[in-house]
Amino acid sequence: MKAQTAKIDRALGYPYERPETSYLFSGGIAKNLPGDIDLTDRQPVLACGSNGAPEQLLRKYGARSDIAIPVTAATMSDIACTYSAHFSSYGSIAAALCTVPGIESRVHITWLTEAELQRMHETEAIGMNYHFAHLEGVTIQCEATGPIKNLHAYISLRGSLLLDGKPVLLKGIPAKKTHLLKLDQRAMQEEIRRRLAPDTALEDFILENISNRLTRLKRTAMISQKTEPFIHSGITVLFPNAPYLD
Repeated sequence: MKAQTAKIDRALGYPYERPETSYLFSGGIAKNLPGDIDLTDRQPVLACGSNGAPEQLLRKYGARSDIAIPVTAATMSDIACTYSAHFSSYGSIAAALCTVPGIESRVHITWLTEAELQRMHETEAIGMNYHFAHLEGVTIQCEATGPIKNLHAYISLRGSLLLDGKPVLLKGIPAKKTHLLKLDQRAMQEEIRRRLAPDTALEDFILENISNRLTRLKRTAMISQKTEPFIHSGITVLFPNAPYLD
């Protein structure tokens, strides 16, 4: 029972808490970002969903003292962090970028070495749920570096999940200048459960998605029938067919 509770808590915690400002992820925790941090030879990767949270970075990189990942806060214009039309292997409804003119999203950027980037790829369901892409011509004001026009991002292959024809914002990622609906993970899961499995309790619905891959894929197919793809003129897909680690 305790293990099941932990799984449910992980699924419903997405996209997890993150500092409001920039930080250094090292030793498994968020530390103050040094003012003279060297970002040379590191790739900026937009954290659309949970990758801006120390809790998720701990799962991916562990508490090693030799890992020191700068995570910088930024404001992104005209692009929103919305729910993707798929369930992750750990039960969450994950995130997707979506073009929303006028919106201002408060996001984070992870600055990764080649080895750290490869590890991130292993955790992102590339080729099944996401592409890894280079974005040019974006408008991002980074707290640590100033304006950024080019960076990398994981782009949902499923597109943004639509409720009543509109994408839904992740409540845990602040956004301004928009009238789009904002839901936390529990509210979003409840909405989808009500539509797909109205006679199933939410906890059971989540555990079924975690434990039964075929059920998870079937439900993903159901919610991805009508979606909104991320459209941006500056996308160059780099890795469409990397191995999927479920």
